[in-house]
Amino acid sequence: MMKKVFLVVIMLMCVSLKSQERDSIIYIPSGQSSEVDSIKLEIVKYLMDNKQIKPEENLLKLYDSKVYTTSLIDNKILEFKKKGIFRVVITTSHAPRYLLLVDENIKIIDYKDLSQTLNEVIEFLKKHNESDKDIAEYIQAVLNDYKMDMERIKIKK
Repeated sequence: MMKKVFLVVIMLMCVSLKSQERDSIIYIPSGQSSEVDSIKLEIVKYLMDNKQIKPEENLLKLYDSKVYTTSLIDNKILEFKKKGIFRVVITTSHAPRYLLLVDENIKIIDYKDLSQTLNEVIEFLKKHNESDKDIAEYIQAVLNDYKMDMERIKIKK
């Protein structure tokens, strides 16, 4: 009996945290910017190729219904900030998160190899002349996301 109560409490906490995280995101539909839409299409194609989402006819609509992308540090959504390092989250439970590096190029990184992920993030930040303090802040954010992903994987198994 105690185990059931404990599980219910844990599930309610997870739902509460997930809704708080989602509530901080401002929804803006596709079609606002062709530059942003092209990034969204890259994200959807990547996720479909990695079998994280099922294909649909309208890829931008698929993005709007299944994915959200926020800046790794300040949580600004992709529409307001078009360059930088972003967190890509699929709205399905226990789905992995991804990193999105956007400048003149678009690169999506999965957290499978943490050292490779950190190297790519540091390279990206150095390329854009970020300070050591900012680099440390990004590394901490990557580590936090990595830890959350590992927890999701444990729960999923």
